[in-house]
Amino acid sequence: MEIKPYRLYRVEIELESDQMNATLVPSFRLRVGDDTYEQWTSLVVADQTPTPLLPTRGNPRKYVLYFQPAPGTDTQRRHLHIALDLLSFTPTTHPTATLYLRSVRLSTLNLNTL
Repeated sequence: MEIKPYRLYRVEIELESDQMNATLVPSFRLRVGDDTYEQWTSLVVADQTPTPLLPTRGNPRKYVLYFQPAPGTDTQRRHLHIALDLLSFTPTTHPTATLYLRSVRLSTLNLNTL
């Protein structure tokens, strides 16, 4: 999606894991930003995070990130990128744990109309 100035982008990402026990789910990072990698917002969910925040099998979780181009940013021909990074496995996480991307919902708000 092409990035437009004076817009706030809201990205809702739903993830599920193949693990029943949240303590076995590895750390991951969700990122939203432009394709030049100059501007990003991210959310890290670490395996030491309280377990209600981690997705498990049959109990997916939704995470919301917001992105707004900085004022004065040249947004011409820039596109929005969404990334899911698997960060690490620790001795407490399952070595073959898998994360499943269930859905991505993108919405925008025109800030010029407020």
